[in-house]
Amino acid sequence: MSTKERLLVAAIPILAEKGYHQTTIAAICGEAEANIAAVNYHFGSKEGLYAEAWRRALRSSLERHPPDGGVSADAPPEERLRARLTAALRRAIDPESMEFAIMMHEMANSTGLLQDALKEDVGPLLGSMCAVVREIAGPAPTDMQINMCVESLMAQLIHNTRRVRNNPVPVKLEAPTDVESIAEHIVTFTLAGIRAIAATAGGTSK
Repeated sequence: MSTKERLLVAAIPILAEKGYHQTTIAAICGEAEANIAAVNYHFGSKEGLYAEAWRRALRSSLERHPPDGGVSADAPPEERLRARLTAALRRAIDPESMEFAIMMHEMANSTGLLQDALKEDVGPLLGSMCAVVREIAGPAPTDMQINMCVESLMAQLIHNTRRVRNNPVPVKLEAPTDVESIAEHIVTFTLAGIRAIAATAGGTSK
């Protein structure tokens, strides 16, 4: 394994556990058995290593849990929405999916260093989700309304993932912890919301 690869492999779990601010180059290099100068040589800086490590963690998760959930592009949009959400939940809850843990640190204590990576790697995933929601909602809702539907869906996903992974949440109510039950609730709730938005906008849902 190359030095660059060892640095990435070492960095991901440390960043997932401690976050960017509490992670040191020395700790990563010690785990990777690499010279401290190797970080600058291969990534330009600690910041560069951070972004590349997060990207690597995300792509690894996407390989294990493909975004489409294995459902054909020809399937009804409601089925594709359910598959995409279930895949996202499996990816987020999977203990091997360390990009979510890294992102939780980032959300709690932002560095702003993942903005480009988020735009490039997560942007297309959100775009695909927006396209499915648009199919369900029909033409009447505005793009902003469609975006807000997806924002609401993602908020439910993040909250439930934090709850299942035992991260602190403001209020912890009794709720299921299995992926299927959570996904079914979020999809049912979201579909009702999408159809209400479509009706309010004067459109009809499919």
